[in-house]
Amino acid sequence: MLTCTEHLENLQNWTLDQRIKTRLEDTGFSHLSELAKCHHDNQLLECVVSHFNSETCGFEFGDIKLVFGLKDVLNITGLHITGKPVTGIDGNMTFWSNQCFGQDLTFKKQGATRGAIKLSVLREKFMEVPPNATEVELDRHARAYALYVLGLCIPTSDKDQGLAHVI
Repeated sequence: MLTCTEHLENLQNWTLDQRIKTRLEDTGFSHLSELAKCHHDNQLLECVVSHFNSETCGFEFGDIKLVFGLKDVLNITGLHITGKPVTGIDGNMTFWSNQCFGQDLTFKKQGATRGAIKLSVLREKFMEVPPNATEVELDRHARAYALYVLGLCIPTSDKDQGLAHVI
C-alpha cells in the first residue's frame, strides 16, 4: 500500500504531456500540474492525513476540529463550486468509469468503498500518452490526471488510502 507521500513522489515523476496541459487549461485544473513542482514536508503531510476522521469528514487534533466547506475548496483548488450539489454514490460506477476512461477501473475488493479507483491504476494506465492519441484518448488522459491529483488532495480513511473516490 502506498502512502500519500509516495503518491506525491509519483506525481513528481508524472511528466505531463503538453497536449494534456492544454486540455487542463480550460477546466480550472491547470494549476494542478504545479503541485508536482512543490517541495512537500512529507512528515507533516503524513501527520495531518493521520488525523483525518472519515466519520466527521474533517481533521481532529485533540479538541480542535477542522472541517472544510465550499469556500475552502475554492481557496485550495481554485475551482468555483456552481450548480447542483452531488451527494451519495451513483449505483453504476462501472458505466461511469467506461464513459470517462473507456474501461472499468473501479476497485473490486470486497468491502471497498463503491466508486473508488486505485491511484496506482490511474498512473499506470494514463501517465504515458501515445504519440498518435485520438481526441477521445487525450480527454481520458486529462481526466485520469485530474482525478489522480484530486485523489491526493482529498483525504480518506486509512482503509481507503491510495484510492480516488470518483463521486
